Amino acid sequence: MKKSTVFVAALLLSTNVALADGHGLFPTIGFQTATSTEMMEGTTGTIMHLKSSDIWDYSQAPDGWPTIVEATCHNSVIMLPDGGVAGGIGVCESVDPEGDASVWYGEISPTFGYDGKLVAGTGKYTKMVGAEFTGQVTGQLANGSSIYYVTPK
Repeated sequence: MKKSTVFVAALLLSTNVALADGHGLFPTIGFQTATSTEMMEGTTGTIMHLKSSDIWDYSQAPDGWPTIVEATCHNSVIMLPDGGVAGGIGVCESVDPEGDASVWYGEISPTFGYDGKLVAGTGKYTKMVGAEFTGQVTGQLANGSSIYYVTPK
């Protein structure tokens, strides 16, 4: 199984689309760095648990929002014996520089497409709980560091 395939699969789960009070979702660019990886070997597939430290670029956010946010993401992906992905889930949590918290959930498909939503939030995120997004990896280095682009659904 190629290491980059594992990181791409995990990256697809660790995304975020920012929300603005009184506004809809806005595009966000994310940067992921894996901080730990565990593999659970099965006979017909492997479960990969990946934890990452992400940076979310909120530069397209309306006035009054932070322009950069840190997040921690936890991903579980089933890898097939041929290196393909069966699917998976991920949860990202963040407390932005203003102290508002958010929890995001995403699902990954075998084609590396992914969809997610804001599950819970405080402060400016409260009114946007349930908002949905979709995303795609746009670049990846050999060490697993990645960049991704997320848009409103």
